[in-house]
Amino acid sequence: HTHNGISTIEFYHPEHNSLPGDLLASLVESINHAGENDEVKVVIVKSGGDRTFCAGASFQELININDAATGKVFFSGFANVINAMRKCPKFIIGRIQGKTVGGGVGLASATDFCMATKYASIKLSELNVGIGPFVVGPAVQRKLGLSGMSQIAIDANTFYSADWALQKGLYNQVFDTTEDLDEAVQKFAENLCNYNPEAMTEMKKTFWAGTEDWDTLLAERANESSFVHSLAAVTGNVIIGKNCYIGPGAAIRGDWGEIILEDGVNVQENCTIHMFPGKSIVLKESAHVGHGAVIHGANLGRNCLIGMNSVIMDDAVIGDECIVGAMSFVKAETIFEARQLIVGNPAKAIKEVSDEMISWKTAGTRLYQQLPKDCFETLKEVEPLREIPKHRPKQEDFYKTLQEIKRS
Repeated sequence: HTHNGISTIEFYHPEHNSLPGDLLASLVESINHAGENDEVKVVIVKSGGDRTFCAGASFQELININDAATGKVFFSGFANVINAMRKCPKFIIGRIQGKTVGGGVGLASATDFCMATKYASIKLSELNVGIGPFVVGPAVQRKLGLSGMSQIAIDANTFYSADWALQKGLYNQVFDTTEDLDEAVQKFAENLCNYNPEAMTEMKKTFWAGTEDWDTLLAERANESSFVHSLAAVTGNVIIGKNCYIGPGAAIRGDWGEIILEDGVNVQENCTIHMFPGKSIVLKESAHVGHGAVIHGANLGRNCLIGMNSVIMDDAVIGDECIVGAMSFVKAETIFEARQLIVGNPAKAIKEVSDEMISWKTAGTRLYQQLPKDCFETLKEVEPLREIPKHRPKQEDFYKTLQEIKRS
């Protein structure tokens, strides 16, 4: 409702103020309406109840995701709310009366001025359910910084106190009681209504400068065509494109820098991707990282193949469509041009990659690009069989080794 220039947007859900898709869509509509209403000068976002501001996404909707399209719709809900708050031309005050979890932390982070009670502890719990805080991550990082966001994303079982959130910059003020909070929020909102609306709009544009790409960025992060195994560890500032596969035991650590996996990349079992502080590394489209490989601060070109147990060191560049042989060691700052076959310790280019070799590699990568869809549709936890079934189906031989192809 709107009164004296203040629009108050309140949401409520009986399951600890969790936010299913219909509530998220309603929030977007209300925020957009307040932004377009000339009578509104400031917006307050709050939730009903006393103990919990927001429990994040609806767990029931999460467990019912069974295909990529449903997953994208689910994760896009918070992306749409954050972007609506970001683009709303009015200052948004967050009123956080109690604990906030997961997507709720993203919601609080997207406010322009956030006020809370001492009971409003925060937690990013996504890792506990086999996902990461990819969609809300940019908003949380904007308030807490990379270090703070990484800390609560990795330590997914811990509630961090309201005082901690105040020190890190998520909260601007913390109060002892809900009554004190409500009084302060109302007084602050009324005071803002006395200021020049045009000046506040321009100030907000300045505060949110550098986020103009979030419509695309958050939508990409919401894309569930990629599969991250529950036994993989993806932490920090990591962007994963479409149709990517991250296998069990893989560790992709964006805690100190940025890691970008473009569309169709696969990072297989027990691989490690990391870097020195402040570095940004890119695995370009269809890059293929074989079992047990280590990529430390290196950049991989489009449609390249890194063989099993290879190590690619800092600031090395593997060119487009290169193939690195198994157990090779690429020294730091080594640069290989496109289409090189690279082997050895230290690794050297021994010849150009043939059309036959890159065709074989591309076909293998396509299998991994199909694998996320197969995992979403068919992968489930089961009890092991106690004996071999009589009519156990034989698996199809649909991909051959390069040696087999050459002999055929």
